[in-house]
Amino acid sequence: MPRTAAWILLIAATAFAYTLAFTPFEHTTDRYRSNDEGGLDRVKIECPSPVSVLFFDEDTDSGRDAGSCELPARGHLIESVLVFGVGLLFAWKPIIRARPTPIGPISDKLDI
Repeated sequence: MPRTAAWILLIAATAFAYTLAFTPFEHTTDRYRSNDEGGLDRVKIECPSPVSVLFFDEDTDSGRDAGSCELPARGHLIESVLVFGVGLLFAWKPIIRARPTPIGPISDKLDI
């Protein structure tokens, strides 16, 4: 893999892992709510970022859904660590590989 592609992969993996771990997300609960047509829709709640849920004990605004963001937040945080780890695994070797040294003129090597 070229070095430029490795840097692009690492930056993309870092950005995706950041969005998974540090941005709020929407979670679909097991509850239903009736809609205007008389049918049922699943209830979606807005959860804080996984880092703030797991490390700073933030929760949803509604008391009814307390604690329902913890399990999906763990999943998002594990996914972000895996995405960053896989990106780093693929990009590590091309990034740290030494650049080739210039050969110089061939006449210097052959002593002609």
